[in-house]
Amino acid sequence: MQIPHDVTALWAFVTELDHDSRMALFAHCVALTVNAVKLPWEWRPRALATGDRLAEAVSLDMTGYWRPTVRSYFGRVTKS
Repeated sequence: MQIPHDVTALWAFVTELDHDSRMALFAHCVALTVNAVKLPWEWRPRALATGDRLAEAVSLDMTGYWRPTVRSYFGRVTKS
């Protein structure tokens, strides 16, 4: 599926998508704007609360697709 660059063609393309494809496109667009990563040196209570609400609203369960490994997690945290 190739998304057109022309604005007029883009809107026609979006309106002609089936429901599931349109929702997948919208989810992708939203995902590009959400940053709910909790970093130790940042204090963004409103952003983090919004991220928590979003995760709850979509029933996010990272255990369904992510497993900690040395490279992705254990190699980055200390025992203390």
